[in-house]
Amino acid sequence: MHIGIDARFYGTRQRGIGRYLVKLIGALEQVDDRNQYSVFLRRENFEEYKPQNANFKKKLWDAPWYGWREQVMFPRAKFDVMHFPHWNVPVRFASPFILTVHDLILFSSSRLKQTTTHGRWLYNLKFAGFKFVFGRAVQKAKAIIVPSNFVKEQLLDLYPHLRNKVQVIYEAPTITPLRHSERGEESHTLPHMEKEIATLPMVASNDIGDKFVLYVGAAYPHKNLMRLLQAWQRLPGELLNEYKLVLVGRKDFFWQQLESKIKESIVFYGEASDEELASLYSHAALLVQPSLEEGFSLSPLEALSFGCPVAVSDIPVHREISDGAVIFFNPRDENSIMVTIKDALLNQSVREEILIKAKQILSQYSWHNAARVTLELYDVIKKV
Repeated sequence: MHIGIDARFYGTRQRGIGRYLVKLIGALEQVDDRNQYSVFLRRENFEEYKPQNANFKKKLWDAPWYGWREQVMFPRAKFDVMHFPHWNVPVRFASPFILTVHDLILFSSSRLKQTTTHGRWLYNLKFAGFKFVFGRAVQKAKAIIVPSNFVKEQLLDLYPHLRNKVQVIYEAPTITPLRHSERGEESHTLPHMEKEIATLPMVASNDIGDKFVLYVGAAYPHKNLMRLLQAWQRLPGELLNEYKLVLVGRKDFFWQQLESKIKESIVFYGEASDEELASLYSHAALLVQPSLEEGFSLSPLEALSFGCPVAVSDIPVHREISDGAVIFFNPRDENSIMVTIKDALLNQSVREEILIKAKQILSQYSWHNAARVTLELYDVIKKV
């Protein structure tokens, strides 16, 4: 087969979708030596991808996403299958394609209004355009990959007739301590529980100290960080003196909105490299993920793989992905968040119980497996 992959988002700078492409393409290079791949990148990330398999060739598609240029300047070669990792498929694209839908958060119009910096008329125009392009993409796609059953059911609520197209393919942590079996499959380890795995050295930062609770992610309104910050301030004084809340994320408009809420015991770390994230996960006393909605939620799994206990919002996707290996709280109740953090920091037995269960949970998620199932889907589409 000739398989195309739209990798314009490729790289860690593009957050979730970029990391998805890095891990999926890397794993496909390991599991597929039969097919020919054209991996399309923008000029700005063209050198970031370095093929490790001779069947994978880089191609330039230097059109910004979400704009008119991608609608008229798309690849016109004939593909047996083209894989778009997001909903922004050129309307006139003619070859068979599959689509990955990571979440449906933008379908909540109130959330979209919260996450736009444009005026009402431009927001309405952009939202109408999004719905048109998204609807056409899911209708024309030969198959649709989603990262969880939660997203699958959300999508089918909107488009019930697509049931036979939609396939759940779980993602996996993108930053982990890994061992590799002879077949190249990933095997997660917990360095705090296996003595032969050395603890990573602590990142250098005088602001953090050696006792901290961690949040990793964006600051979009659905991430619910305002409640987390308010809940943190309600912790007993002795814990506020002993621990800091460390917020990791790329500084943008939404982080700036929170800056006035950042008090003495809260540190905005900013953007972190993969090496820094690994160190932060390894040394944090707890990871907190208070989101009101997610499509998969990677940071809890990443933290668990480093032996860091995790407290998460009690939402459907967290129940599906990490139930049994995390502590749940009501994300709309500041007191519930505060009490959960306090108990996790003070009760060592609870933390140890979580980490014992974590290894079983982590064994369910592998990029090797995600690539293998995705490749099987490419084969199915070719035969149709």
